[in-house]
Amino acid sequence: MHPAIYQRDPREYERPPATFDLDVLCPSYADAIPTFAAGSSFHQEALAHFHVGQAVRIELVPEPGNPHDNRAVALDVDGLRCAYIHSDTAAWFHDIVTGLNRAGYAVFTAGAIAPGSDPDGETPRGLQWTRPDLEDRIVLADLVGLREAHERVVATFTAEERQEMAEDCWFEYSTPVVRALRTRSDLAPELTWSTQSGLSEASGVPVWHHVYVRQDVLDRRALASQRRYAKRLLRRRIKAFIAADKAEQREATKALRAQQLTDMMALRAQGRTYAQIAALLGIPHRSIERLVRAERRLIDDAAGAPSPDFNNKLRSERVERAALAVALQAQGMSRQEIGARLEVGLESVKQLLSDGKFYQHPAANTTRLERARRTAELLAGGATRADVSAALELSPPATATAMRDAHALAQLEL
Repeated sequence: MHPAIYQRDPREYERPPATFDLDVLCPSYADAIPTFAAGSSFHQEALAHFHVGQAVRIELVPEPGNPHDNRAVALDVDGLRCAYIHSDTAAWFHDIVTGLNRAGYAVFTAGAIAPGSDPDGETPRGLQWTRPDLEDRIVLADLVGLREAHERVVATFTAEERQEMAEDCWFEYSTPVVRALRTRSDLAPELTWSTQSGLSEASGVPVWHHVYVRQDVLDRRALASQRRYAKRLLRRRIKAFIAADKAEQREATKALRAQQLTDMMALRAQGRTYAQIAALLGIPHRSIERLVRAERRLIDDAAGAPSPDFNNKLRSERVERAALAVALQAQGMSRQEIGARLEVGLESVKQLLSDGKFYQHPAANTTRLERARRTAELLAGGATRADVSAALELSPPATATAMRDAHALAQLEL
């Protein structure tokens, strides 16, 4: 045996009674790729008991007493040490295997005897083994209590120390973090610190102090991403709901107003007063004014086409009401009294008085008269409300007034 090979004390490892087969119990083995073990060149005497290509069962044996690496994990076949897990990987498996051994399980995996690095020389044989992936390793570590051990230590840290750990977890920990972990190592005897010569103190930190902090950082990032996505999705859904609700309300309001307008016009045709119409429809007087304005727009929109008798009647009533408003004002009535008499609001009274005075003396307002005449010419040529507004550069209210004046002057033959 090579003098550099560690002579394992038989009492260092006693095979537990039960077996834990990684290749059977870990789902990742379905896609696992065999990897070469380390140190097979020093164990050719043991490997000589097997032939190349032979499938074997490999036992993972921790060697905490190994002076070269106290986290070393040997790979035994039929009780013979044939190789080692590479030291960087052994740092992951040592505490898992030790934990399973404590629980009464010997740990096995699948492997095979492979050609060595020098098939025709001093190293004719090597050893290949299959290992679980990161996800399965974390499950195994949780199973043997490594997460609980890590959390016992971190629970004693300040918020600043935990933040520093999260920032450094992808690299070596800073000296203050390493010292804080080291002074609390008695809280987590399940986690092994490396005593391998040549390693920095930061490199000797149990690998699971890195793994679990990294996992927490990734979990928080994933949770934050999910929350941001959920918020965006919720905002979109709320906006869509509000938009749909508003659209539905607009359609319902539009339909209701159209029905109210139809009902009002029918009641007007029966000779009902606005007060009676409001009472019959169960709406306030202000709503009647709105319906009257809508009725007026219908009259104005009929411009350019032969007016139905109903529209002509409404226009005539408008001219008569405007004249009546002026006459009532001449009798000394206030606008409030005129509104009460005509069953309209103050704004309607104001418009009726303006229209009535213009209809009596159109020449007194040359600008309005000229606008009404131009509008009449455009309407005679088949123009629409939009055409009139564009041609005369009028606002919608001014366009409605001009069209109303044009019809009224034609009716009065002015």
